[in-house]
Amino acid sequence: MKMMKVEELRSLRIRCAWDGCRQSFQGAMPRDWRWLVSYWARAPQLALGPAPEIEWDCDAALCPAHAHALSQCLYPIVVAPVEGQVR
Repeated sequence: MKMMKVEELRSLRIRCAWDGCRQSFQGAMPRDWRWLVSYWARAPQLALGPAPEIEWDCDAALCPAHAHALSQCLYPIVVAPVEGQVR
């Protein structure tokens, strides 16, 4: 797999991964969009990045409407705040 340079990533137009959605953005991700990441690992990973034990299935983005739609389909997930993290 080829790793893209930061400059290449910033120049991409990112589309919502929801089938049929035409929403997109370029540059910094707008606040209400969400990254959608799916992976397999033997144990939960606290810092996602290149690691020999991770198999990536999906690395995509969802627009605000579809991020909300997906969250309505899932059990509520309570995430403990990480020290220094801004919410």
